[in-house]
Formats: sequence, C-alpha cells, structure tokens
Amino acid sequence: MAEIYYLEVSILEAMWKIIKVVPADKIDRVREGIEAIMETYKQANPNPQAYMDACKLYREGHGDYIDNLLYATSRKLHLLLLTADREFIDFLKEKGHPIHNIATPDKIKQAGSI
Repeated sequence: MAEIYYLEVSILEAMWKIIKVVPADKIDRVREGIEAIMETYKQANPNPQAYMDACKLYREGHGDYIDNLLYATSRKLHLLLLTADREFIDFLKEKGHPIHNIATPDKIKQAGSI
C-alpha cells in the first residue's frame, strides 16, 4: 500500500481558491475534507534546503513558489510528486532538473496503479 504525503502549504493554497467559490453556509464540508486529509495522509515537512531550492527555481523563472516547494521537498525526502502540471515539468526539464521523482496521472494510470 502506498503512503500519501501532503504539505500544510498545499491546504493553504487550496483554501485560497475554496474561499472564493464555497458559500459560507457550506464551509463546514471543507473542514471535514481537511480533517480527512490530516487523518488519512502523512504530513511532510520541508527542510531548510528545500526552501532554498524552491527559491532557486523561482529565480530561474518558475513563479509558483508552492509548486517549487512541493518539488524541492519531494526531492529532499525522496518522495514521488504527483502533478498534472505539464508546464512545470517542461520547465524543470528545460532547466536541467531531474524529473524521475515526478509522476503524472497518465503515467500512474498506465502503470495500473489506478
């Protein structure tokens, strides 16, 4: 069985979007979802070098710092990063960063994991 990890900052990023579209009377459902994530998955914590590596990616031209931090943390903790963001993957390739730690939904589906 696979272990799934999340970063606290991912919940924060989701909340920025959720508060724009979820009506106030439905926000309790969001809490339930957050609780489910926290109870079901493991929290990964970026180390200081992951923060610095994310800054480097930002300075190289990828403006989404949270994506950068997710990638850098996955590299430092030797975790697989699941993303559908092809532009980010192309950016990493173009800049010469390894992508062997990245999986896309298509790749997982082809491998029979879904």
